[in-house]
Amino acid sequence: MSKQWMRVAMLVVAGQFCAQATVPAHVSATGVYTDGREVAPPDGSSPPPSRFGEVVRSFPTPTGYATGIAWDGNALFVADGVAYGVIWRLDATDGTVLGSYDIGILKLRGLAMGGGFLWVASWDTESIYKLRPSDGRILDSFEAPFPGKPDGIAWDGLNLWVGEETESDAGSIHRIDPATGTILDSIVAPSGCCFNPRGLAWTPSGIWAGYQSIGRIYKVDPANGGSLGWISAPSGAYQQGVSYDGQYLWSTGGDNMVYQIDIGKPVSVETTPWGAIKARYRE
Repeated sequence: MSKQWMRVAMLVVAGQFCAQATVPAHVSATGVYTDGREVAPPDGSSPPPSRFGEVVRSFPTPTGYATGIAWDGNALFVADGVAYGVIWRLDATDGTVLGSYDIGILKLRGLAMGGGFLWVASWDTESIYKLRPSDGRILDSFEAPFPGKPDGIAWDGLNLWVGEETESDAGSIHRIDPATGTILDSIVAPSGCCFNPRGLAWTPSGIWAGYQSIGRIYKVDPANGGSLGWISAPSGAYQQGVSYDGQYLWSTGGDNMVYQIDIGKPVSVETTPWGAIKARYRE
């Protein structure tokens, strides 16, 4: 072999070695996946953009009809909305039951964690209850300050947001003082959309509201109720509660399933009077 061809062969081998050495050892040829979501591409580059609206994981619930859902920082609370007043605490990885209690109130709807308490709405009494999360003891309550049925609940860091279900296409969402039960502000559902905001979740970019009537989960502007987008509800026409864990949206419904949904992660956030609600997402 001539010296020129030997030099070419050595460069080819060296190039192949360098290319292999730049790929992290933990990255497979097909990428690395966690719960069905690619977290590391084959070339070892940055993770791909968020798969907006896709279900990351799901598991069945132990309830007869799963309604409200809330994230407590470590696990999920899920309410039974039909025959019992049971609230379950579930492992967020696989739905394993970590505990439960019966609060003695029927037809539970929205759930939310806020201020160190668990908040729950009931259709049976048309009231909102403040619970001790550890054992479900009722610490306080107030009647819903509107004529419709209380639905989803969210906590914005200071106040509650409670959905009102009516028999017309005009379901409202109210910002309520948790100490007095009085309405501070109200917004109307996206025009021509919905009358039953069964689940609410506060996020850095707006309020997510799950509507059973059309099987969608809308993101709405808390300043005026305008639509900021929507995703199809995994539970479809059985859509009930929604919650947010700081990264993912959680949803549940009458199909007795819990769904973890990818809604992206903001790369910049603008602070507003009610908290960080305007965010720019990675394209």
